Amino acid sequence: MGGVKLPTAVKLLRGERHRSQLNFREPQLPPADLIQPPLGLTREAGEEWGRIAPILIKAGVITQGDEKILIHYCECWARLWESEQLVRKHGILAQNSRGEWKQTEAIRTHSRLAEDFRRAAVELGLTPASRARVVTAQVNEQYATLARERPARKLP
Repeated sequence: MGGVKLPTAVKLLRGERHRSQLNFREPQLPPADLIQPPLGLTREAGEEWGRIAPILIKAGVITQGDEKILIHYCECWARLWESEQLVRKHGILAQNSRGEWKQTEAIRTHSRLAEDFRRAAVELGLTPASRARVVTAQVNEQYATLARERPARKLP
């Protein structure tokens, strides 16, 4: 089967020489204009939307087809925030009926939610490592021009 397919822009930057490996019909969605949060978001999710959406739009990271992943990211943030409040209230460890110290359900839930949030953040390029892998909608024409003007070369 193979791994995850790379976007055409990434292949061009890496010096792909075989035209058969390039998808010149790769869908190009219009840039996003999702400044206003959608109805139905929780208060915390709406606040996160108001903070992060303008940043992602200005960076050209999200398109009009990315509204659902942005909603998911914001709701993950809201759930993580809520779970943090529960951890502060109930603590990290508690003694069970046998006197053994165990993680509380609040901290286990918090850990799962933190991983969900991290995955959503990676999808949007919001972690330092994932940002290097993001291809923005704004530079496609630049990559196409680069591919036409320069001979391909192998990167080290």
